[in-house]
Amino acid sequence: DKINAQKREYREANRGRHAEVGILLRKKRKEAGLRQKDVAEAIGVSCSMISIWETGRQPPDMPRLEKVLPGIIDAMERMAAK
Repeated sequence: DKINAQKREYREANRGRHAEVGILLRKKRKEAGLRQKDVAEAIGVSCSMISIWETGRQPPDMPRLEKVLPGIIDAMERMAAK
């Protein structure tokens, strides 16, 4: 149907940008020595959502990103302090 075609077109057109966000999230998570599970629990999302973001299949939407970033940073700082 037309709506699904538009969604697929949007995803394909933005895959590169989505991947850049995912690469950054993954890099920062790994630098902090965190597992996807650690980040997911710290910010209240599923492990599969972290995977989806990191692989560039879908980026977090802006309100979610604004909510998630402080949690990721906080989790990383807590883990680094251990």
